[in-house]
Amino acid sequence: MKMMKVLMMGGLMITGMFGLLNAESAWETAISTDVKGKGGWFTCLNYSKDLYVKMSKNGHEAHFIIYEWKNESRTQGRHAFVVYKDEKGRYYGMDNRLQQPMWLTGKNPEQWVSFFSKGTAYKVICHYGDKKTIGYAGK
Repeated sequence: MKMMKVLMMGGLMITGMFGLLNAESAWETAISTDVKGKGGWFTCLNYSKDLYVKMSKNGHEAHFIIYEWKNESRTQGRHAFVVYKDEKGRYYGMDNRLQQPMWLTGKNPEQWVSFFSKGTAYKVICHYGDKKTIGYAGK
C-alpha cells in the first residue's frame, strides 16, 4: 500500500511537470487569436475581459485596466486593455487592435496607462488583478 502511494505521488509529479512544460507562455497567450473581440472595433472591453481570464488561468500575472482618454481635438472616451508580466519580469500591454504586445515602462496602472496611451489618458477608472499573482496591490 505504501509503495502504491509513492508510485502515485511520483506519477502526479511527473504529470504536473509535463503540464508545466506544455504551458502557454504569456506572449503566446497575448497573441492568440481565439480571444473574443480580437481585431474588432469597439470590442476592447470584451477582449480585455477574455484575455485577462485566459492569462490568469495560465498562471500569469495580469491586470485588467480601464481608463478615460481625451485627445487634442477634445474627443474622449474609455478604453480597456490588459497588462501582463512576462517570464523575465517585464510588463507588456495588449488590446483588441494590437497585433503583438507593447512593452511598457512603470510599475503601476497609472504609469502603464500613461505609456500605453501616449499621453491621451487622464484617469484610471478600473484596475483589477488577482491578488494571488500580482506584485502590485491595486486600489
